[in-house]
Amino acid sequence: MSNFKFIKKFAKPELKFIAGKRYVNLIVLSVILIISMLAIGLGEGAVQYLDEKMNSPFVSFVNVKIPANSPYRNIKQLEKIHNNNRKDTVSLSDSYGFNTPYPIYYRYANFWNERLKKNTLTKVKRVKEDDPIYKAIIDDPKNSSIVKDNDFKVDGWGCVVSHDFLQNDETKLTYDDISNIAYLKYRTSIDNKDKFINIPIQGFVKAFPDEVDMIVGKKLFDAMVDNNYLVRLAHPDSAIAKNGYMQYYVIETDSLLSNYLSKNDFKEIDIDGIIHNTGAMYKKSNLSVNEKKTLVSSIPKNNSYNVLDFHQPHLPIDQELKGTLEGDNFVFEFAADKFEKIEEFNSFLKKNTLDDRKHLKIDMRIIESKKNFDLFNKLANLLSVALIAFCIFCLWLYITNLIVSHISKNKKNLGTLKAFGLSNNNIILIYSSISIALITIAFVLSYAISKLLGPEFIKLLASKWKIADASLLNYKSYPIYTLAAFFIVLPSIVIYLKLWWQLRKSTPGDLIYERE
Repeated sequence: MSNFKFIKKFAKPELKFIAGKRYVNLIVLSVILIISMLAIGLGEGAVQYLDEKMNSPFVSFVNVKIPANSPYRNIKQLEKIHNNNRKDTVSLSDSYGFNTPYPIYYRYANFWNERLKKNTLTKVKRVKEDDPIYKAIIDDPKNSSIVKDNDFKVDGWGCVVSHDFLQNDETKLTYDDISNIAYLKYRTSIDNKDKFINIPIQGFVKAFPDEVDMIVGKKLFDAMVDNNYLVRLAHPDSAIAKNGYMQYYVIETDSLLSNYLSKNDFKEIDIDGIIHNTGAMYKKSNLSVNEKKTLVSSIPKNNSYNVLDFHQPHLPIDQELKGTLEGDNFVFEFAADKFEKIEEFNSFLKKNTLDDRKHLKIDMRIIESKKNFDLFNKLANLLSVALIAFCIFCLWLYITNLIVSHISKNKKNLGTLKAFGLSNNNIILIYSSISIALITIAFVLSYAISKLLGPEFIKLLASKWKIADASLLNYKSYPIYTLAAFFIVLPSIVIYLKLWWQLRKSTPGDLIYERE
């Protein structure tokens, strides 16, 4: 019988025997691998989740409030101070690890829930073309289902509003259902009377950072500051006998109201820039004041919005308002690996803008929270690597002990075979191959099971531990070739070296008489 045929006939029964009665050893090995892969999938999912959080606008962006009348309202002033303090040409942003900062503009406005007769003070932010926070939120795939129909214009009259503002907080608008909300009622004072102006909703997001409830375009923001424009918009020139108009948006469920408007000579017109555009817009022009009053009293308010024509060409905003020329805050976007620079940057600000009433500074609570988040992210990465190493160690320990224990129990038989010509290299090759076969079979089974159970495992843990952000926590394992390198190649090399070291100088007599 050839050497190869002998090894084949010897190896196959050995493989079956080492696999255990009813393959119990193979099953245990598979369980170890399944647990390892699920743990790695959970760890990698957590690391990916933290990495996304580290680069999200809620974490990576830092606000620096600009005090009223502060002389440091232009980033070029800070750049000049920085350059004067250094001998090299390194820029301010490069020194502290952030992108070019930009100013932001805030305003508080009143919005109204007609059904609940409820008013809320709303934090409004004006968006510019290069606003990275808005871009980061829109581009985030986790928001894709919310912002997929976003039609926001940064220089327009619409707004993008957060779900949190509409639904989740008792101090906000608290709508029960937002599926058909096309406009929000902006509450302002005209001629010492409350006036409600419907603002078109052009997009939704889950939430904004810095407690912002909505973002608005430049024209709407300026009009909120310059109330004279809204006065002229709400009260057209009375010198003309018939110059008025009425315009209503009707949600699609109210066909009776649509028919009523059509019968009263309202013409259906194109809908401009609202996210829920499944209804219809109707307009009637050349109305006198009395005609308007008669129609207003007869048109039901439910299921419709009285919409002003923001695009009337004879009502320009007077000027670029002083309040919008300078930002209320600087926003600095720090790289995820540069969070430790935030405290250094804060020291620079305090040192070089010395006036206590006007100096720029970052809230220490923000600095500490960023540092803690950065530390937690590094710990998560460290734990993920340690987890992989521990899993590989457990696998190696189990399969090595299994093979070595089997060899120890069969030393006499192996010694006899060696006496008949079976070499140490053949023995090492046979049992290394058996180890590789067992690990490979267990790996294939475990990989398939872990891929199948992984997402459900994540959901179960999220439910058990009450993780509120569970939808963002995904099962994320390594590619199969990386796992194969970890769980097949590396353990096989270690087992081969272990067997080689143990059997390299063994003689038939050493094995038969169990000499060390």
